[in-house]
Amino acid sequence: MRKAAKRDANEPEIVSALRRAGCLVFFNNATGFPDLTILFPRHNGKWASVLMEVKEPNGYLTGPQVKWWIAYYDMIWPERDFLITRKEWWDTHENLVGPAYIVTTSEQSLSIIEIEKEL
Repeated sequence: MRKAAKRDANEPEIVSALRRAGCLVFFNNATGFPDLTILFPRHNGKWASVLMEVKEPNGYLTGPQVKWWIAYYDMIWPERDFLITRKEWWDTHENLVGPAYIVTTSEQSLSIIEIEKEL
């Protein structure tokens, strides 16, 4: 039997802050996949989503997580065009789950949501 994945100690604070800000937060338990899927209302009235990998300040990605992030960037930016704007991302990927981020604090997670709400 597979052991439950270890959750980061700062995750409850981040989840609580996101929920207080009106976000729906779902826990992901797939190996290598980001910890959280967050749904939130954008300023244009549509709902959007982002993935968040929660890490403690000195945390690091595991082997399966590194593989997921490589596959994610290969899918989203096959030409390695990292200069794409967030608006361009949403315009071309509106039917996919939103972008993925690595966060260590509730302040970071809330800042990401505020930025994404504007798009």
